[in-house]
Amino acid sequence: MSEHLKRLIGEIGPALDLEAVLQVAEGREWELVLAEGLSLRLEYEPSDDRLTLTGDIAPLGPSPSPDLLIQMLQYNSASTQTGGVRLALDADLTAQQIYDTPAAGLALSDLKTIVLGLADKIVAWQGALAGDPKPAPGEAPVASMDAYVFKI
Repeated sequence: MSEHLKRLIGEIGPALDLEAVLQVAEGREWELVLAEGLSLRLEYEPSDDRLTLTGDIAPLGPSPSPDLLIQMLQYNSASTQTGGVRLALDADLTAQQIYDTPAAGLALSDLKTIVLGLADKIVAWQGALAGDPKPAPGEAPVASMDAYVFKI
C-alpha cells in the first residue's frame, strides 16, 4: 500500500470527525464509522490500485419486492447519472451501495466528498425502504432517483 493511501486513511477520520476508522483485514480493509448504525467499508485492491467503498442500506428480507429489485437494476443502468455508484445485494439480501475510485492521486477533499455523498444517499435509501414517504400500492418504493443519485 502506498504512503499516499496510508496518509489518506490516517487523515479521513479527523477530517470528517468520524467516530472511528477501524482496520479490518491485513492493511487493505477499513471500516469508517460515521455515526451509530452508519458505516462504510473501504477496501483497497492493489492489483489495479482501486478503492471500493461499500455501505449497507438495509436488509430486504427473504422475499424482496420485485418492484424494488427492478428499481435497483434501473439505478445501476443509470451510471452517467449516478457517477458510477451502484446498488447490490449481499449473500444475506442486504441492499448495499458501492463506489469504486482510483487510489492513485486521490485527494483528501475528494475522499471526503465521496464518503459524505455515499453516506447521505445511504440514509436517503434507508428512508425510502422504511416507507418515508410510503409508496402507493403497486408503486416502487423509490418514486424518483433524483434524491438517491450521487455524482462527484
